[in-house]
Amino acid sequence: MHGIARPPLLDRLSEAGEAEPALDQRALAASVAQELSRLLNSRSPAGNGVGILAYGIADWTALQARREADRLHLAREIRRAVTSFEPRLGLSEVVVDADPQHPQRLRVRLLGNLRQDTGRAPLLFELIPVGGTLEVRHERLD
Repeated sequence: MHGIARPPLLDRLSEAGEAEPALDQRALAASVAQELSRLLNSRSPAGNGVGILAYGIADWTALQARREADRLHLAREIRRAVTSFEPRLGLSEVVVDADPQHPQRLRVRLLGNLRQDTGRAPLLFELIPVGGTLEVRHERLD
């Protein structure tokens, strides 16, 4: 396959029996955003488990945006999860800070590149806390 990435395993399993679709860059970015939403809205057990049991991140809802230790903890959790379970995203930076408009609310941004046969496309994923979940939005940076 040249210039095209495969969909994640869960997408391929849900479409069993159908020909495997190929993803262009826009579809790949949307697929990665969808998988990040699944991954980062799943909770891993305390101690982070091993293998597939480590899928997700520890509960972040009690973390405080004003506490540096909490921000660093969440950044580490997100980096671990993305590095382990979303290989299509070459993660270069995880930024967790206080939302300038709502200082008590966390703001999370992931900067990285989509890994494709034809190269790497720079992207920014923004994670917006909504209730007890993280909504994932993305935009290209090139």
